[in-house]
Amino acid sequence: MILYLEVDDISTYLNSATVRERLGIPEDVKKFDSCSNKVGSAFNKAGDGNYPTIGEVSALLDSGLRILMYVVSHTAQSTLRMI
Repeated sequence: MILYLEVDDISTYLNSATVRERLGIPEDVKKFDSCSNKVGSAFNKAGDGNYPTIGEVSALLDSGLRILMYVVSHTAQSTLRMI
């Protein structure tokens, strides 16, 4: 269950033909989904939630990579998602 309103707008934006084309996403790649049990399970099994990524994220931002980041604090567990 999604508890924040921005998800629909972000999904609509990322799934638009114009954005997909500009990002170079092949047509055979499925649409963006903000919540995936399959991805979440693999993420948890790999232990990625406990891996510090500040160095990698800093290097990407320093290289000029543009990102969309939103923070949700209206749920029992704060969530940070980077796209």
